[in-house]
Amino acid sequence: SKASMSALSAKVLAAQDSMDAKVTQMITAEQSADESCHSSLYRFQNAMNQLHFQLNMSYSVETTLVEEITAEEAIIKDLEERINKKHAEYEQRLKECAEAKA
Repeated sequence: SKASMSALSAKVLAAQDSMDAKVTQMITAEQSADESCHSSLYRFQNAMNQLHFQLNMSYSVETTLVEEITAEEAIIKDLEERINKKHAEYEQRLKECAEAKA
C-alpha cells in the first residue's frame, strides 16, 4: 500500500540522514586528528630547529675557544723558548765568570 511505501521511504531517508551524520562526524573527527598531528609535527620541527640552532652556537663557541687556546699555546711556547734561551745565556755567563776567577 501507499502508506507502507511512504513509511518505508521515510525510514530509508532517516537511515540515510543518520548515515550522513555519522560520515560527517567521522570526517570531522579525522580532520581534527589530522590537525592535531600536524600541530604536533610543527612543534616538533620547531624544537628540532631550536636544537640545531643551539648546536651551531655551541660549535661556534667551541671553535672560537679552540682558536684562542691554540693562540695562547703558541704564546706559551714562545715564552718557554725565550726563558730557555735566557737560562742558557745565564748558565754561559756563570761559566765565563767562574773561568775568569780561576
